[in-house]
Amino acid sequence: MAVRAALDGHGRQDAVDVVELLTSELVTNAYLHTEGPASLRLTGLSGGRLRVGVWDSGPVRPRPVRRGR
Repeated sequence: MAVRAALDGHGRQDAVDVVELLTSELVTNAYLHTEGPASLRLTGLSGGRLRVGVWDSGPVRPRPVRRGR
């Protein structure tokens, strides 16, 4: 609901489906793999771009994903 409200408020209804899906994946990972708090940040960037960031309190950094896998 927070993602939809933020995007609607900024006239970015075109991006709602994709941003909701990506945000859901990131927040679910934080919930499943950490025991502490987590937060979500949506940042509007130049050129109509949007950055979705999720922070969690887990002490382990996620492994980078290798391309081609």
